[in-house]
Amino acid sequence: ATIIVAIVLIPVLSLGGIAGRIFSPLAHAYILAIAASLLVALTVTPALCAWLLPPLATREPRLSRLSVWMLNRYRRLLIRVVDHPRLVFAVIGTLAALAIVGLPFIGGRFLPEFHETSLVGHLVAVPGISLAESTRLAAAVDGQLRAAGVASHTHANIGRADLSEDAAPVNSIELNVVLKNPTGEWDQITFETAKAMGRVPGLAFTVEAFLGERINEVLSGETAPVVIKVMGPDLQRLRALATEVAATAAHTPGLGAIRPDPQIDVPQIRIRPNRMELARYGVSPADVADDVVAWRQGQTWTQILGRDGRVVNVAITGPPTMRDRSALGDLPIDTPDSGAVNLATLAGIDEVPAPVLINHDNGERRIAVGIDVPGGGLSSAVSELERRLQAIRLPQGYRIDVSGEALARRQAARQLLFVGAIVLLGVFMLLAVAFTSIRDATVTLVNFPLGLIGGVVGALLTPEGLSVAGLVGFVTLFGIISRNGIMLVAHKQRLDAEHPDEDPIARILRASEERLLPILMTAGAAGFGLLPLALSFESAGSELEAPMALIVVLGLITSTALNMLVIPTIYVWLDRRGRNGRDVTLRGASA
Repeated sequence: ATIIVAIVLIPVLSLGGIAGRIFSPLAHAYILAIAASLLVALTVTPALCAWLLPPLATREPRLSRLSVWMLNRYRRLLIRVVDHPRLVFAVIGTLAALAIVGLPFIGGRFLPEFHETSLVGHLVAVPGISLAESTRLAAAVDGQLRAAGVASHTHANIGRADLSEDAAPVNSIELNVVLKNPTGEWDQITFETAKAMGRVPGLAFTVEAFLGERINEVLSGETAPVVIKVMGPDLQRLRALATEVAATAAHTPGLGAIRPDPQIDVPQIRIRPNRMELARYGVSPADVADDVVAWRQGQTWTQILGRDGRVVNVAITGPPTMRDRSALGDLPIDTPDSGAVNLATLAGIDEVPAPVLINHDNGERRIAVGIDVPGGGLSSAVSELERRLQAIRLPQGYRIDVSGEALARRQAARQLLFVGAIVLLGVFMLLAVAFTSIRDATVTLVNFPLGLIGGVVGALLTPEGLSVAGLVGFVTLFGIISRNGIMLVAHKQRLDAEHPDEDPIARILRASEERLLPILMTAGAAGFGLLPLALSFESAGSELEAPMALIVVLGLITSTALNMLVIPTIYVWLDRRGRNGRDVTLRGASA
């Protein structure tokens, strides 16, 4: 049983990416814990029994009143149940089938929503806005958040510093919001924060928890939980396709705010060199560009070492009057033979609209459409969106990629399912070798669908649906509940060997009664140990453990209860079926 629990956790150890970083340490710790418990059970426990329990060998065992009551009720129920195998198999088969079929349709996020003490707001103003205006807007949002009683203080990142690893244009503001009362209802806190930000005109914004925002950025490069990227060469066609994608997402049920990348053109000065004039004066286009940059933006000529050890660049630029748009044509451009010549003589100057930013992925132009998904129906909503996006006709060379939490959750689920199927085969072979019986190994595996019934109920009760944490909970559940079947089947085999002359059905019923209390104690210890975690959904820090614990607890309840009824019913049914077959054979031989 201990080896099986360790083997069942292999799918968790095989997870990659963020999910692997989060859940692999849990699997390692669990395997080490059960390995240590096995060592204790084989060494310390026998020694303590030999030391403390010898007087009990000469006494008549006495059960508590609760144990006697439970055994009496169980005996009566078991006798009734084994006499109606078809009804038992029909009911359990229906429940298991519903659980198996319904499991893929349970919506869920990649990871549960984290309850933190701060939020991150991404504010986007009109492209081309000045730094002073962005600062004013950030201060206005700060005032609204304080007035609403949401934030104790905020911190805004606008633009970028030298050598910044998180560069952004001036119109993009990242606002860290330290919550005044982070212990309230999390969805309500987020809603109040968004409502306060919405009172400042001229801003598009998103509000997310700090960890969730960072995880989304790692998954897709964007801060939204779902990101649709439209890829292709022509910017105007990309804009049209992105508009169509955003409209499709807006009509898809289950999705929230739609945020395409801003596609606003800003005025841009275009300088077109006159090739004939450049050749006449012996100037190259690169020389013209260097002089324009030097006059308007400055050019570094040397460096000095400050007293604090910092290296400071010394740049030379033209006077402020030369940076005005009207003075651009008068910029002096050095020529080899004619001295300084006005820029207007060497190039045409005009003002044209141009995109403020063109994003690329692997050298391809792309426009991203970020989508918020409220609640826990992320996977089902994204599946519906993907189905609708297939109806969009894409020109050759263009494509639509879906990324974010839904894709990461789907990849983790597929990996768990694939590796889990291989592990299940290994568990079956291990049981067959241990029991020297394929039939007993197969009956033991009946616990898996029995536990799945309660696990699916737990997933339905989880606020965020079935996240990767819930999937890991199912894996852990299968390892724990395998012990129940092993304890019952192993005891049944022992009675078969010790009392071969006893009626087989009587042996089955006896094995079930004698294993009732140990199985209840084992399952109860695990269940009660996890119960505090299963009930801590609203507590900060338990976002990952709570859904796992709830699935394990409810799976233990259904598996333990049904295990003590279904497995004996299977053995009784098989024995009676075998007897009927032998009776028919004997009657045929007699005839």
